[in-house]
Amino acid sequence: MRRIATYLLAGFALHSFCSVQNARAADAVAVEPAYVTPGKPITLKWYFTGEKVMVSGGRFGKGVVVTGKTSLTDTPRTTTKYTFDVWYKVPAPKPAEPKITDPKVIDPKAPDTKAADPKPNDPKVTPPIAPDPKPVVPKINPPAGTDPKAVDPKVAAPNGTDKVPAPANTDPKTTEQKVTDPKAIDPKPADVKVTQPNVADPKQTNTQATDTRVSDPKAVAPAPQEMILQHAQYTTYAEVWSGVYPPMKAFRDSHGWQVSGLSDWKKDSVPTAEEGSDGLSYFQVEDDSVERVAIAIIPSQEQTVEDVLKRVSDDVDSHYQHAVLAPPVDLTFNGVPAKMLTFTGLDISHPGTKTGSLVLMFVRKGRAYVLSARSGATHFNSRLPILEKVLRSFTFTK
Repeated sequence: MRRIATYLLAGFALHSFCSVQNARAADAVAVEPAYVTPGKPITLKWYFTGEKVMVSGGRFGKGVVVTGKTSLTDTPRTTTKYTFDVWYKVPAPKPAEPKITDPKVIDPKAPDTKAADPKPNDPKVTPPIAPDPKPVVPKINPPAGTDPKAVDPKVAAPNGTDKVPAPANTDPKTTEQKVTDPKAIDPKPADVKVTQPNVADPKQTNTQATDTRVSDPKAVAPAPQEMILQHAQYTTYAEVWSGVYPPMKAFRDSHGWQVSGLSDWKKDSVPTAEEGSDGLSYFQVEDDSVERVAIAIIPSQEQTVEDVLKRVSDDVDSHYQHAVLAPPVDLTFNGVPAKMLTFTGLDISHPGTKTGSLVLMFVRKGRAYVLSARSGATHFNSRLPILEKVLRSFTFTK
């Protein structure tokens, strides 16, 4: 038999899996009132719209389209499951845009194609020959028949002469040829105008030209967004209690207390170091039943019921996922201050089953008593009157 180590909740595990749709149904669908007796009406309310909404279950059978509505009524005879199917439009996912590689951006992962700088002492690489900063002016032999007086005195004449004669039949005043010193180049050369063919003068107005300006891309109406249909499903329960309590019987304990449980339940006791053989007791149809009652007795010297409530709340947070705790209710039970707590959650030790729990706690004569009752979450509200009757039947015999 599996036993839960903690005494505070005494095995009232809330079980742990709920689909996405069912989890959302808590906020999307409501049943008012939470539970009723047979023949009493209930109202279903939902808080979503869509292209198509359909409800099934109860008087709606396998499905009735209720698009545009937000509430309906039904009169279930027993606890009834209602399912809402809704189809709604969402934008279609955009296709992935092709990746354009900028040729100016070098891929850091690509191999480096830059040639390595040659080493100065590498015999395989011949360094270029640097030009002589002082250009050599070539000697020019005067042609035959030229006047030696017309030779440029700046140029050394061959054969020991001082001037190079000008060419024949030319005017020495106009045909003087000067060898240009590269250092004496005019730093401001004449501007050369380049004529661009077929380019209109911007200052001229062409009245016959067609306006070819490109429209502002921001002013172009965007293409309509493609929409697709998606489907979601929500489930809820209308819980019906017959109003008749099932047969019950009394269970007595050696510690001097008793409780009335259902007649088909059995008692299983777990010994504890502090309280002996009956420190923890289960009342259930079979081991680890979804619906059962557990009673734990804990030594609690100088503790108040507020201290016990804090320990219970901490234990819920550490053992249950998505636990939802209702505000505790203050009451007087067996002549002492007590608190009653209701919560739902998901227990990792019982995956696949969500449950609800009712916990009654008080401190009496140095001991803390924690009475827990649980049932499946889908029927918890309709079973709550029976579970509360069992817990409130707890009394001391001595």
